[in-house]
Amino acid sequence: MGGSNGLNGQWIGIYSGTSPGSIIVNIDEQEPNYRGVAYLLDDDNRNPGSAAFFSTPNKDGKFNLRTDPILAIDRPSGEVIPFEGLASKIQEGFNFPKYADVEGSLARDALTLSWVTDIGTTGTCVLPRSKADKSSELVPMEANWGTYKEHVCELLPKRYLFRGQNEPWRLRTAFHRAGRADLHRYLRDDIPAVHRHLSARTKHVFNIRSKETEKKKYLGAIDLPVSDRRSVMRELSYMGITAGALFPGLDGACEELKERNFEI
Repeated sequence: MGGSNGLNGQWIGIYSGTSPGSIIVNIDEQEPNYRGVAYLLDDDNRNPGSAAFFSTPNKDGKFNLRTDPILAIDRPSGEVIPFEGLASKIQEGFNFPKYADVEGSLARDALTLSWVTDIGTTGTCVLPRSKADKSSELVPMEANWGTYKEHVCELLPKRYLFRGQNEPWRLRTAFHRAGRADLHRYLRDDIPAVHRHLSARTKHVFNIRSKETEKKKYLGAIDLPVSDRRSVMRELSYMGITAGALFPGLDGACEELKERNFEI
């Protein structure tokens, strides 16, 4: 998601105007233009958020556009729905916009936006580009190989995934590494396409409507010293976990022989 010179990517910050708040803009690159969505959350928690989908006319660094009909964000559930579905829950007299006219420009890694809605509310913001391609800011737990094994043995079984890396890269999906950012488009277009593809080829019933609503901490880091590498690789080999087993073929076989004979 980082490393792009265009509008595509994720932009996060705050906006000022009629009612200040927080804003996240997710933009995907298409062949003739950019398409994305801006999520705005008013500082007043009594008001619903806004989701404004949009398309730029081309790929120029400066643009003017009118958004698609603006949808409301139900704060308790996070659902994006037409405002009419929330009207009964909102304080009387609250006016929700139908669309916004937007002016924007890109300069280096800063996206500047200003807008006016059909009800006269306004907003402006200058948003930095996502730092997804920068080093992780997650503070790791320092551990050697022995204390690491003791720690993971105390965790609930089959509930965690472990990924090793030798640099403090941020955890990024192939989706984001491909330059994609608009998760709403991913859920709306890509997931149903995968569902249709798998359903036609397997007997398993995939429920794509199930939701995880429980708030949990999903990401952590443990920093192992490089001096433990030899012990780690030896213990993995006892369980048959080697480069040759993981990557069958010439590359995996050569990597395993290098590890076995030279212990680099």
